[in-house]
Amino acid sequence: MKITFVLPGVFISGGVRAVLECANGLKARGHDVNVVYPAARLYSASRCSFHYVCYRFFLMCRELLRPAGVDWFPLKVKLVRVPALLPAVVPLFSSRIPEADIVIATSWETAEAILRLAPSKGRKAYFVQHYEVMELWSDRDSWDAAMAVSSDMEKVFFSMSSVSPSDAALRRYKARVDATYSAPLAKFTTSVMLEDFLTGKFGQCCFGKVPIGNEASIFYPEGQKARSNELLVPMRGYWKGSADILRMLDILRGRRSDFHAVMFGPKECRSAAPAWAEFHSGVSDDELRKLYSRADVFVSPSWVEGWGSPLMEAMSCGTACVGTTAGAARDYAEDGKTALLVPPRSPEALASAVERLFDDVALRDRLASAGREAIRAYTWERAVDSLEIILERICSGERRG
Repeated sequence: MKITFVLPGVFISGGVRAVLECANGLKARGHDVNVVYPAARLYSASRCSFHYVCYRFFLMCRELLRPAGVDWFPLKVKLVRVPALLPAVVPLFSSRIPEADIVIATSWETAEAILRLAPSKGRKAYFVQHYEVMELWSDRDSWDAAMAVSSDMEKVFFSMSSVSPSDAALRRYKARVDATYSAPLAKFTTSVMLEDFLTGKFGQCCFGKVPIGNEASIFYPEGQKARSNELLVPMRGYWKGSADILRMLDILRGRRSDFHAVMFGPKECRSAAPAWAEFHSGVSDDELRKLYSRADVFVSPSWVEGWGSPLMEAMSCGTACVGTTAGAARDYAEDGKTALLVPPRSPEALASAVERLFDDVALRDRLASAGREAIRAYTWERAVDSLEIILERICSGERRG
């Protein structure tokens, strides 16, 4: 097959990495694979000020003067850079996008873009990895409105999809994102939760699921644990549960002093971290593996996720994990058997689960061992197996629903 993936950028993220891993895997099986991306995003999702557009245009011009490439991932397929992927200008650059059997959007912006492509660019598909109303996930008022619709965090995708923001720009942004899920694109996704969401909210039938892989050559146990109740936690932003992490640490600190907190995240999060905690920013994969491996307990506090790789990575490094039932965690982790899973937005539940693992070393060791074994099944080879079958179905003209 001739396959084109269309990315919103080649920045570091779990979703981008998943696409690049799949692209490499498909090429290794003899497929002709290209990855297309824009030099810059020319607009903010909900707002588009003159100064913002000028700044993004400057970034695009600067990027176009550099060789196309990905400096953080060993990409083995052809990388095609176009100036922009705004729907209005895509036809201007379509000659640079290869003709293929299938062209795959990987985000809501790229879904808008590929709808404007000619049939010669391939059958049009959409790899849905999240409900991408990111500005709403980061907005306190939107969360309050979603919880007013339903307080059931297991259905938060459904409740947030029913929110109508009071801000007109946010309403327009959400309407554009939502429209891509009803667009005439052959859809496939990553998890049971996202498949249920696309089916239940947008009436879409999926061609299948691609279980995201874990890179076992990067994330594996390294060295011995100190047995010092070392707790590793990420600081990654609002809907990633950073506020819950801080509250959880306060609760633990008020109850006991026999633990050591280690945090990692962007350098701008350092100021929010407690002075008594160890903080790492700009960590490489190798450094992250060492942090996972030396920790006795890892906590992933996200309120919502399309998948959630950090929990898998820590499990693969042989560390006992506490996660939330957000996202696809229940696709690869089983509460009480391979990890402890608690409801999202519950710092008290996180703290209690961490204490349970601090105090029960046998449970901690059992979860660490079982978790590592469970994650062995989540290989990129398995992900590409699933993806290859899905793409063959789409290219054959099979219809769903």
